[in-house]
Amino acid sequence: MLTPLDIENIKFKKQMMGYNTLEVEEFLTALMEDYEALYKENNELKEKLNLFGDTIAHYKSMEDMLNHTLIVAQTTGEEIKRTAMEKADAIIKDGEIKAEQIALEAHKQLANVQFQYEDAKRNFLSFKAKFEALLYTQKNLLRDIMEDSNELAG
Repeated sequence: MLTPLDIENIKFKKQMMGYNTLEVEEFLTALMEDYEALYKENNELKEKLNLFGDTIAHYKSMEDMLNHTLIVAQTTGEEIKRTAMEKADAIIKDGEIKAEQIALEAHKQLANVQFQYEDAKRNFLSFKAKFEALLYTQKNLLRDIMEDSNELAG
């Protein structure tokens, strides 16, 4: 690619009946100035393009990192959720087992209390019957003694 300096330093051979030297010089000067401006602009654009390329690469790297972080967060979240569900299921199952054990123990205690109640009731009824019989016997004995004492006194 030609540089503005190449255009500025170009020399043409002069020939008879050739182009007007002044017009050629003016044209080359204008061409060199325009070309120099375009050349500088092109270099600036290349620098900006490189800078944008670096920026894009940086943002692409950040995007990749964020995507990776998001995937890790999703995986971690799913793992935490799964672990929590497993723990909850274990707690529920343990609670159900303990509830069954408590209910079974309560039924055993209830049966034992009912047995003790029935046994106490039987003992009470037996005692009551024996006591009533004793009272009846004592009453009859007392009546007989009173009758005997009335006969002797009388």
